[in-house]
Amino acid sequence: MKFRLNYQVESTGFDYSTNSTYDGGRVDSMIQMLASELSDQDYHELCHQLHGSKSQFDEIDGECSVGSSLQEKKRYTVYSALYRGIYWGTMKALDDLDLEKMEVEEDQD
Repeated sequence: MKFRLNYQVESTGFDYSTNSTYDGGRVDSMIQMLASELSDQDYHELCHQLHGSKSQFDEIDGECSVGSSLQEKKRYTVYSALYRGIYWGTMKALDDLDLEKMEVEEDQD
């Protein structure tokens, strides 16, 4: 699988509040909302960032082994990325790549 980010995004540290609210409540609702908006490509990028740091992401780079549906896998991936402090950094890095691509395309026009 080809990934857009070929480096490890820096973690902002563990967010233990995310861990304590995995099964219900407002934080869990927000995690579910983020997961439902996560594209398949961004899901794979987050899994790639988690590869080597959490066993549920070590079987195949870019995949999560938890959950039976893609939505469950995305939810667990968002939760894990938020907990490990790499969710927002990864999303920003992907946005930066998109912006660079748009600027290059504009320069070529």
